[in-house]
Amino acid sequence: MKGSLLKKLHLNFEFKFEYEGHVIEARASGISAKEEVFVDGECVSSRRNFGLSSTHEFLIEGETFKVHFDVGGFLLSTIRCDLLLGDDVVRTESQSSLKGQKGSWKLILSFFVIGLAAGFLSAKLALWLLG
Repeated sequence: MKGSLLKKLHLNFEFKFEYEGHVIEARASGISAKEEVFVDGECVSSRRNFGLSSTHEFLIEGETFKVHFDVGGFLLSTIRCDLLLGDDVVRTESQSSLKGQKGSWKLILSFFVIGLAAGFLSAKLALWLLG
């Protein structure tokens, strides 16, 4: 497999929405769990979230907007980002941590084999230490 597994795995997600002349950017990190929302380049919401969904609420010209993140899994995740005006969805985008890479099944198989080997070696070590 070419390149490292970490380089092939996409762990930073960026979504860009345009609404009535405003640029709304939503960013989420799969490594640090930090989520940020920017309106016209200015950060309007930022926090760390270790859950599978979160909502950021902010104002643009007196109107309440929300950015909602929804994660479908942990390591090989798909993340959906909704832009809402009030409670109405304006636009939805989604991204995958594998980002449509060819041979992604090889990456998943690699993680499985590594986990299998680590489990086997851990069990052998535990049996050897405990007698």
